Amino acid sequence: MGTARKIRAARAVALGLLAVWFGGCSVVDGGIGDRYATFNQELNNARNDEILLNILRSQSFEPLTFAPSTGVTGRMNGALGFGLPGFAVGRDAPDSVAFGAATLNASRSAEASIQTVPLTSKEFYSGLMTPVSARSFLLLLRQGYSRELLFWLLADSVRATGSGGDGIFANDDGADLGCAPIGGGEPRCFKDFVDLAMQWGLTAEFVPGVKPAKDEPPPVRMCFDPLLGRAARAEIRHGERDWGAAPGAVACGGRSAWPQPFAFRRGASTYEVVPRSPLAIYRYLGMMLRTGAAGRIRINEVDMVNPALLTITAGRRDGCFAGAVYNGVRYCVPQEHAINTKQVFAVLAELTALGTDREDLKVGSTILIAP
Repeated sequence: MGTARKIRAARAVALGLLAVWFGGCSVVDGGIGDRYATFNQELNNARNDEILLNILRSQSFEPLTFAPSTGVTGRMNGALGFGLPGFAVGRDAPDSVAFGAATLNASRSAEASIQTVPLTSKEFYSGLMTPVSARSFLLLLRQGYSRELLFWLLADSVRATGSGGDGIFANDDGADLGCAPIGGGEPRCFKDFVDLAMQWGLTAEFVPGVKPAKDEPPPVRMCFDPLLGRAARAEIRHGERDWGAAPGAVACGGRSAWPQPFAFRRGASTYEVVPRSPLAIYRYLGMMLRTGAAGRIRINEVDMVNPALLTITAGRRDGCFAGAVYNGVRYCVPQEHAINTKQVFAVLAELTALGTDREDLKVGSTILIAP
């Protein structure tokens, strides 16, 4: 074999091994889009699991923990060493040559890390403990969430005052109680106010004709939309009372001022809706799990198969939208037939984000994920 042929053979071997190496890298690594989609899904799962875990903690009034992820970084290192086989070249080289042993060594390492920030600042908890504003209620409505679901989540109670009688209708024990002795055909239970709010078309709007002050958001008020109310009354379920149309003085678009953003009048009585804070919503959901009231509140606007406001099962491991282990028990929000629960999780995520300042996300911890 000539010298030129020996060199060409050695080159072919080297190029072949290099092709195998780099080809393998491309197959294993995949594209950037695949990796981004994977991390995006994992971060989404982590947030949902955190919400579920905090609801479970709320059953026993345990402190809640919020630690959102603020970034993901990855690094991959590779090294390749290749040694050509030994053979003789030159004028005195024999025509028949046996190749010596070739050497090939390679190494590759990859790692990923997630930056997370435990939210414990005074400003964060101040936002978490502040009752939801009428403006936040309007923003949530415009995302397409169920009006009935939002009323159950955000309203802590309804306070009635006036000649028709005084009373507090608390939304703290499911759909069965929360009643007060109000006479004259007035609502008697919190569930009555939910039905009334839906049949009157409860919604929110920017106050007509009012220009906001400089650098201030436009003022927002509650109002009743006759079109929404008419549609709700057309779908009154068996056993529900028809509360009639809303008073025209509090219709959306009107110029009449409400007593407060969350208050309205009916006859001789004034009713004030007392809103919850995001933290109180967690406590409310934990209470429903603790008392078994979670299945008594039915939201039929979206999921007719499973209208329960909150669906969390114990012992299930597969097919979960969110999962968490609490006190040694595995809990799961099913992926199927849990649309109302998914809406609850989305509302909690958005309210928490609205109460989080950028300054809270600057300093965090890094978690290294082993390959």
